[in-house]
Amino acid sequence: DASGETTYTDTVGEKETLMTTGVPGPFPIEDPRFETEPTVTSAKVCFNDECTEKAAGLLHRRAANGTEFVYVDDARGIPLRVNDAFVVREIRINDAKQEIAR
Repeated sequence: DASGETTYTDTVGEKETLMTTGVPGPFPIEDPRFETEPTVTSAKVCFNDECTEKAAGLLHRRAANGTEFVYVDDARGIPLRVNDAFVVREIRINDAKQEIAR
């Protein structure tokens, strides 16, 4: 719960399936199989107290179906947009930006 800084967890058993809404979770974006290109976002991105309007992002298009994913320009691969179905307007990351090894 981002608005209340509360975390909820559930344990998933070995034979259980975890269903998501199709929004990817954060992951290390430095995987060489994952090609991105720079893009400008409509999001306000804050690292600690340093904020940027229309922050830089990383765009990845899936060749198979053309789905567009946009991530924060950060090594953690934090999602900002999936087509028009999921769009983050503002994100506050309580840590320093992690540079991407290129």
